Amino acid sequence: MTQPPKTYRLPYGKRILFGLTPMLIVLLAFVARAEIYSWTDEQSARHFSDTPPQHSADVHVAREIPHDKIADKKHDDAYRKMMKDVTAQQRMREETAETESLKKRLEKAETQARAAQKQAEEAMKKAEEAQSVASEKQRYREVYVIPPRGIGPYPRNVITTPPSGY
Repeated sequence: MTQPPKTYRLPYGKRILFGLTPMLIVLLAFVARAEIYSWTDEQSARHFSDTPPQHSADVHVAREIPHDKIADKKHDDAYRKMMKDVTAQQRMREETAETESLKKRLEKAETQARAAQKQAEEAMKKAEEAQSVASEKQRYREVYVIPPRGIGPYPRNVITTPPSGY
């Protein structure tokens, strides 16, 4: 038989503290509410303060700052435009970095292609030289090797000395 897990219970003082804290916050919000006074002085300068002026009769008391929906919409539109611009700049940086990377890869591939082309040309030259040597050997055999049925007093398959330079 399993026993239920023990529950932890806060001490009485902490329970009261945690219960009263939200109420104290709400009460302090009402007490902290301040009035805002605005007035215009003799030089037509507008002033704002939390204490009323002593010498002016034309004082406006604002208990709450009115919400300006038009200003909020302008702010939101400006924020959206700024975020679009930032996103576009990030995309442009990424594309520039990718373009640079592709350029480097292209240059490397072109260098490798030129090296491969050079190797292929050298291999073609060697093949042509080998073909030339093979054809010269064949011509030598045809010219300087006596056929099996020798002519004259020469024994069979006797090779004459080649001319100098071979």
